[in-house]
Amino acid sequence: MRTACNRAGKILQRPGVGSLLILLAGAVIPPPAPGGGSAHLLGIPTLCPLRAATGVPCPGCGITRALCLCCHGRFAEAVTLYHPLVPLVFAGLIAAAGYGLLYKKPLPERWLTPLAYGTVALMIAVWVARLLHVLPSPPP
Repeated sequence: MRTACNRAGKILQRPGVGSLLILLAGAVIPPPAPGGGSAHLLGIPTLCPLRAATGVPCPGCGITRALCLCCHGRFAEAVTLYHPLVPLVFAGLIAAAGYGLLYKKPLPERWLTPLAYGTVALMIAVWVARLLHVLPSPPP
């Protein structure tokens, strides 16, 4: 029993496995209904604490639902209804999973740092655009 748990723990610690599991979960979870009719995943409403408390979406609101739609091949709907930066997140997960599984090491730090700062800056820009009603907020 312990060896099976130890083996599973070692597999989960390998670079790329976490990103792959996120992509697999997105492919297994049923996506939101077409056209944003029901924006819930698994019947669970949005769990964003900022949106629940204030009604204002956070910078990442909609990314989980958009990522799930991307995993099901519904890219246009993911970008227009839920979050315009989801292609960047989706590509990053694919790159991290592929690189980690292929080379058995995480993405190089020289790639991660500019990508992380760039993504944060873009998410803040999307958030400001949503607050100014330049971009629509995702359905609740």
